[in-house]
Amino acid sequence: MRKILAIVQARTSSRRLPKKVLLPVCEMPMILFQLERISRSKFINKIVVATSNDKSDDNLNKILKNCGYFVFRGSLDNVLDRFAKCCEIENPDIVLRLTGDCPLTDPNLIDEIINFYINSDYEYLGNGIDEENLSVPDGFDIEVFSAKTLRLASKNAYLPSELEHVTPWFRKSESNIKWKHFNHSKKRPFYRVTVDDPVDYQLIKIITNELYPKNKYFDIDDVINFLNKNPKLVSLNKTTVRNEGLLKSLKEDNFFSTS
Repeated sequence: MRKILAIVQARTSSRRLPKKVLLPVCEMPMILFQLERISRSKFINKIVVATSNDKSDDNLNKILKNCGYFVFRGSLDNVLDRFAKCCEIENPDIVLRLTGDCPLTDPNLIDEIINFYINSDYEYLGNGIDEENLSVPDGFDIEVFSAKTLRLASKNAYLPSELEHVTPWFRKSESNIKWKHFNHSKKRPFYRVTVDDPVDYQLIKIITNELYPKNKYFDIDDVINFLNKNPKLVSLNKTTVRNEGLLKSLKEDNFFSTS
């Protein structure tokens, strides 16, 4: 039986909204809110939060461990190395990559993409790869790949974007990795429900304060229905740049390549 490891990357030194993963959502730190949701997956065997060994993440580490969660600490900036070293310890067959700025992560979507993965011959799937063909809002991003693919990336990746964002090397032609952009069987409209800045956080607070008291197991369709009924809320963060961190890393790639 294959071991499926979910790694949630999280740190508290984010530039636009420092300590965002510890901000309260329904009277608990946002990272704990997300982990509670992830833990309902039927396929995941173990969840590890991969944070940095920088002192800025000491409190995050303490909170997670006090709540019974597994933590791995590694490089602050080389997140690919952080993932690879975590997997050296955990020795999974399949790795699920999630990020701590997506508190609404839906375990049903996790299980859908994992089920497709284990019944296919792909080495890497992600539901946020093709931005022109997304089937879920920004904030329900999931990537799944083999531990073998991760090991290859850790040995061969070198560009800033590849080291900071874990999976860009997977998609390079020279990697020879068989990958696919995954579309969920039910395609939902695009909204932004990830947390990068204070306005994003404001929207998440509104959504969770409305849905969680009624049903702590609310899913993606509950979120979509709520936003469909409240279009003014959608405009709160519609101007926020998607994947700003990745875009910044890609600029650094160009500098790296020409220097």
